[in-house]
Amino acid sequence: MNSTNATNVTTYDDSEAEFHVIGGIFILGLAFLSIATVLTNGMFLLTFYKDPLKCLRTPSAIFIAGLTSANFLTGLIVEPALLGEIVLSFVYGEDRSLSKFYRLAEVLSFVTVTSSFLIMLALGIVQYLLIKHPRVYQRAVSVKSAVIGVIFIFVYSIFFAVLPEMTGINKYVYYLIDLAIHETLLTVALVILYMVIYCAFRKLTQRHRSADLGENAEGQGSSAEQTENEKQRRQAEKDFVIGTITLTLFLIITVWPYCITLFIAMLYDFTLAVFIAVIIAQFFLLWKFALDPFVFAWRLRKYRKSLVLVMQRICPCGKPSIPGARYQRQGSSMAVPQSEPDDDDVDVTVVDSSGQTRQQAAIV
Repeated sequence: MNSTNATNVTTYDDSEAEFHVIGGIFILGLAFLSIATVLTNGMFLLTFYKDPLKCLRTPSAIFIAGLTSANFLTGLIVEPALLGEIVLSFVYGEDRSLSKFYRLAEVLSFVTVTSSFLIMLALGIVQYLLIKHPRVYQRAVSVKSAVIGVIFIFVYSIFFAVLPEMTGINKYVYYLIDLAIHETLLTVALVILYMVIYCAFRKLTQRHRSADLGENAEGQGSSAEQTENEKQRRQAEKDFVIGTITLTLFLIITVWPYCITLFIAMLYDFTLAVFIAVIIAQFFLLWKFALDPFVFAWRLRKYRKSLVLVMQRICPCGKPSIPGARYQRQGSSMAVPQSEPDDDDVDVTVVDSSGQTRQQAAIV
């Protein structure tokens, strides 16, 4: 989305009607997407702030909150600014008096979009450590380190956004660097990382299955219990596969078409056909920021439970009541919602050399 700012004001004398029709459709779609992005990410941020089930103060949830914050700012500021830029380019053409406004919109888009991709990468690394190296996860990953990581990512994104003003780098080279590193290489790294996480998870479940079979052979535990454990493990593995495939396809569909079309636009002739392809691909990319909460949060049951509780507290709907939540009265205090085990989460258990086990945090 960042690099197309240099081409948004391009005009086509031979196909002016088609150009205006495409621009008008994109304006309407961008206005809708801006509202949708604010609502979807705003709901998660409100749920994260309220945290009615006290389950959203984990390192992974902190990274998701940073991701949705960047997306929320994209819908609240960047997309309306891009919308205004397109409208002004239609009305005034290449008006140099508006160059400062265009540059400000560009800087904001660099900050939010770059932060969004980097936080996704950080979240994937945290999940990999949790599965593959749980002891390293225990030592290195905490709520505090997650907050520091999110802050560092935003600081880096701001620094990169104002790099042309600081160094005087050629804008064309600057756009190519951003497209190659922050959109292309980062998403390729994320797809590879998700595949590595899945392989590590498969090995983990196989070790647990072998441990259960060994216990069963020694006569420890009933066969019915082992059967139930196996069913739960297979369901967890199925959910993990679905989640991995969803995340991978989500990146490929929303990001890669944009990268490919923009590379073509920047390295070859910028024709009307290429312009149409870039607009369509950019529209798919913008959907990423609206759908991130569903992909990373709302597909998990504990987030959905928390959202329902928050919405019921805001609306005058009486006492909140949802499936999977129970209320406990402590002394004379009012009932407080308590979360039950979430079937959609994946618990990681470390088996040390002595054969003892201890449960780690759940993957978000």
